Amino acid sequence: NRVNEGKNNGLIVDYCGIRADRWQEKEATRDAVHKAIGDFLYDERTGLPLEHYTDPEVESRSAEVFRHVFRAYPTVPSPYYQTDAA
Repeated sequence: NRVNEGKNNGLIVDYCGIRADRWQEKEATRDAVHKAIGDFLYDERTGLPLEHYTDPEVESRSAEVFRHVFRAYPTVPSPYYQTDAA
């Protein structure tokens, strides 16, 4: 799972096999990223312990993660996670 800068100054999201230029602008790609996050959270290996979370709670967490990714990665590298080199 990674986010990379495209060759022509566009953004490419590579999350669970999803690759798209300017991913935030395309509804189908935004939906695919949101679905991939939900699938990750429901996965028995990687997801939340479903015995402790209801479906509405998992859906809520999925929406929260998507909002974070959408906000934190408008560009790559993320302006929120860049560190200044000394």
